[in-house]
Amino acid sequence: MINLAWLEGELEEGADKKLAIWWMRRFFRHIHADHGLDLALERMGANQIEILPVVNRADVHQLEAL
Repeated sequence: MINLAWLEGELEEGADKKLAIWWMRRFFRHIHADHGLDLALERMGANQIEILPVVNRADVHQLEAL
């Protein structure tokens, strides 16, 4: 999740950045349909998230499942 304090910190570092592009490169946690449950659980635990999108391997913008 992105909160106001985080956004303000990022604004100080580079106000000209496109948030969507920057976020996708650094924080888009996802898996692909052929990944195992163990990898999904590891990524969820490491990032303290409860939802992990499953995206298409050829096009990460294509959501396959949540």
